[in-house]
Amino acid sequence: MRLSTAFLLFVFSGISAFSVAGQATTEPAAAQTETLHRLQSIELSGKISGSFDHFGIDLKNKRLFAAAENYHAVLVVDLDTGKVIHEISVAKPHAVLYRDDLDRIYVTDGEDGALKIFDGKTYALRQRIALNTDTDSIGYDPVYGLLYVVSGGKDAKQQFSTLSVIDVSAEKKLADIQIDGETLEAMALDTFRPRLYINNAAKNEID
Repeated sequence: MRLSTAFLLFVFSGISAFSVAGQATTEPAAAQTETLHRLQSIELSGKISGSFDHFGIDLKNKRLFAAAENYHAVLVVDLDTGKVIHEISVAKPHAVLYRDDLDRIYVTDGEDGALKIFDGKTYALRQRIALNTDTDSIGYDPVYGLLYVVSGGKDAKQQFSTLSVIDVSAEKKLADIQIDGETLEAMALDTFRPRLYINNAAKNEID
C-alpha cells in the first residue's frame, strides 16, 4: 500500500444500506447517510517525502507508527496532537507491529533483511533477528504470540520466498517455511483450524 505525505483518519458511523442478514433493505435513499467521516488530518514536514508502506497502532498510548520507507524511518505520531514525536531509524521499513503488553515495536527492514525489535518507551533497538533480503509483510497470531514474516524471493535473487515464524515474546526465530513464488504479499490467519492464507502475487494465487 502506498500513501501520500498526509494521513487521513476515518471512522465508520454505521452502514444502513444492508440488513444484518446481508440483504438490501427498502430504506429510502434519503435516509442512507455517509458512512465515512474525516476525523483528523496529520500534516508532515516537507523533509518527509516518498511513499509509505504499512502502519502499526498503539491504542493504549494513542500512537501511530508509519513506515516511511523512502525516508528510512518509522514515524511515531501522537494521535491526540497530530504531531510526529519521534523517528525510528530503519533502512527500509515495511511492516510494523506493536505489542502493548510487552511495550515492544516490531519492524521489518527490507534492506537489512531483518526483523528489528524496539523498546516502546525509549525506542532503542533491543534485538535484530536476521532473515533474508526484502523482509516485508507480516501476520500476527495473538493466541500463540507468533509473528509470520515474509522475506527472500525476487530481490534476494531466489525463485522461492521464505515465511519465517518468530516467537515475539522470546524474540527468536522458530522455523522457516519455503514457499514456491518470488513475490509474497499480505496474509491472513485463521487460528481455529489453524491455517494461514498468503497472497502469492508471483503465481496469481492464494496459498
